[in-house]
Formats: sequence, C-alpha cells, structure tokens
Amino acid sequence: MIWCVEDDASIRDIEVYTLSSTGFEARGFDDGVSFWSALQTGKPDLVVLDVMLPDGSGALIPIGSPFWNWGEMYVRIIENILGGGWDAFCIVGGTVAVLAAICTLLFWFIPSSSSWNPFVLREKQKNSEGYTGAADYSCYLGKKGKVIAPLRPAGTALIDGERVDVVSFGDYIDKDSEIEVVKIEGSKLLVKKYE
Repeated sequence: MIWCVEDDASIRDIEVYTLSSTGFEARGFDDGVSFWSALQTGKPDLVVLDVMLPDGSGALIPIGSPFWNWGEMYVRIIENILGGGWDAFCIVGGTVAVLAAICTLLFWFIPSSSSWNPFVLREKQKNSEGYTGAADYSCYLGKKGKVIAPLRPAGTALIDGERVDVVSFGDYIDKDSEIEVVKIEGSKLLVKKYE
C-alpha cells in the first residue's frame, strides 16, 4: 500500500492514478490530519509526502507517532528498492565498502609507484644545475633610454645599448622619445616619458 500526501488535488490524483495503473495499491490524502487519522487503522508500505503542506502538517509526519515504526519503514523501502531483501542490501553494502577500500588504497599507493611517474614531474629544477626562472631585469630600474618602436602601449626601447621590450602605463609614446624605467613586474619593464 502506497499513501500519497499532497495538498494539490491534480498532483495527488496523478500520483494515485499512476501508481494504481502500474499495479500498486495507492491512496491519497490532502493533509497531514487525514493521514494521521488513517494511520490509526492501518500502515502503508511507502509514503509519498509533500512536506510543504499549507497548514504545516506535512513537516510533522516524519517526526513519528506511536503507530509508526520508522525503522521498519526504512527496511521496507530498501527492500522495495533493491528487490531482494536484506541479502541484496548486504551484497550492495559490501560491494560499496570493498570499492571504497580499493579506491583508498589506489590513492595511497599509486602516487608513490613508478607507473605514476609519467604523469608527475618529480625532478626539482635547481639553479645550481643550470635551471633559471625569469630573467632578472632589476638592473634597468631607474635607467633612461630611447624609444625605437612606438609604444602603444608596448614597444621596443634602447636602454644602455640593448634592445628591450617595454610597456608604458597606457600612454602612447612616439619613436625617438626619451623614457625612464619606473617599475619592474617580473619580466615587464614599465616606462614613462622622461621630461
């Protein structure tokens, strides 16, 4: 027996009709009060519940009653879902536990195994071994130079006889203008027109 508790008559009728037409015994209730009174005469195998009933009685149904054994109800729901009773439940539960243990072991041991090496860079790139990061441009800070390609806002300038890529602060700076390096952000030399 499936009981449907729903205040909207059209939804309740669809639920009861669909369940009845598929071979289930179904009954509908429009509020929690009628559900409670029917509960005194019998118990359903499953309850389809709208907990947001206008009078708030839908939220009270799951709390329990002396006529209701929720533990038994949950067992019935699980049996109906699995279709095989406790044996099937134990098999599914055991399978989930074994899969969880296997996943835990895989995440524990695979990163330290040699089969994981193609996916992870384990080598450290040290300066003493010849690896270098971004070049150090701090020597250009405060130096002056001449624009050899217009800055719009990026371009090329000649500073201390070297061609370097520079960026203005958004200003357009013409070719042959004098510039000064005022800020360095990583490998970016920020310049302004020198006056």
